[in-house]
Amino acid sequence: MSASKMIAFRVQDIPPECSWEELALAIAESHHEAEASVSIITGTLLPAPDPSLKSQVAVIQFSSAIPVFLKPVMDDKTGETTAHLRVNGTDLRFDKNFWGMTPLFYPDPVEDVSMESVAKSFPRSISRKAFR
Repeated sequence: MSASKMIAFRVQDIPPECSWEELALAIAESHHEAEASVSIITGTLLPAPDPSLKSQVAVIQFSSAIPVFLKPVMDDKTGETTAHLRVNGTDLRFDKNFWGMTPLFYPDPVEDVSMESVAKSFPRSISRKAFR
């Protein structure tokens, strides 16, 4: 797979005690020996944006073969398909839609980070929220 065609997948419901190494190993072990070697080229593992979820979210890309269990997600043009991988009793959820808030990096703790969300509903209603 060429770098220009790499697809990013979001992984949700990762337990807080799971490390990046454990996640990468679980994904690598998910493929059958008949499949080509699966390797992750890039990724992030961060706390979920909603603290009440008590989980982590990851963004991953593969440098070569994508695991077979992710093929339906990759092929879905609507972005609604999800795939699941059971790891240590936890059902990890994979998608490529990135709907909602998905952190891509962890800001420096001394930085003041804020976000403003604007939602329009027609004909004239505008909802605005600020987060800190």
